[in-house]
Amino acid sequence: MTSFKRKMTIVVDDITVAEFEEKYNALVQLVYDNEKMVFPYDDLNLKDLMITYDKYRE
Repeated sequence: MTSFKRKMTIVVDDITVAEFEEKYNALVQLVYDNEKMVFPYDDLNLKDLMITYDKYRE
């Protein structure tokens, strides 16, 4: 059975949404750029942005 845990973090690496999702086996839900909420897209750079994401675990 696959489950997930919702997490929030500030990304310090120079990494795109697609790279983050693959590296951490996760799905980025929302991105926060200061006070503005942004929906993620594959080539969005996450450096210094706050994100919420689902981390998959088996």
